[in-house]
Amino acid sequence: MRLASSEYLVDMIWGKLVEATPKFGARRFNDSDRIFTEGVFQVFKSLGENLSYTVRPKKPKKGEFLRIDQVWMEGETVVLAMESENSPTQLPDPIDDEWRKLVNVKANMKVLVTYCSEAEKRQKWVERAGKTVVENEHKLSETYFLILGASPTFRMNDPYIQYFGWVFDSEGKIKEFKNSVKIDLRGGS
Repeated sequence: MRLASSEYLVDMIWGKLVEATPKFGARRFNDSDRIFTEGVFQVFKSLGENLSYTVRPKKPKKGEFLRIDQVWMEGETVVLAMESENSPTQLPDPIDDEWRKLVNVKANMKVLVTYCSEAEKRQKWVERAGKTVVENEHKLSETYFLILGASPTFRMNDPYIQYFGWVFDSEGKIKEFKNSVKIDLRGGS
């Protein structure tokens, strides 16, 4: 199988995540981290398998593969490395921790899914994400995809979520911005 293009993967990931989120079982933005974590992992697992990649690990557990939440493999090539962080207020924050980890892993595409409702903080995270990519001394032709979920009303018990996505090239430059509509978490099961 030929490796899927990064543009195709970005569009597939974005579409499937937005489509599947109401089916996670969460009813509010601050519902259990476990619900969002399992939902995100299932979206990526299903998509990777549908694209005929070997998905590791099949089920998230402690002692993650290469300390990365999930990877898609084609033979010995890591096509995608994905991290999901549902407790972004803990230190270190997801850019200093998960994003930095992804930058240092050899993979064609690197994805971080995390959450931040504060627009100013989101902007700072995006700027730091780009800077972290720039600071990486081992430049490869890779694509980075930062996905931030947010409460559109900034209320933690909000029954809605909205996703924002930034696609970076291997030089840390933003190639694309994605913005989802407000997703009603009460809409699926």
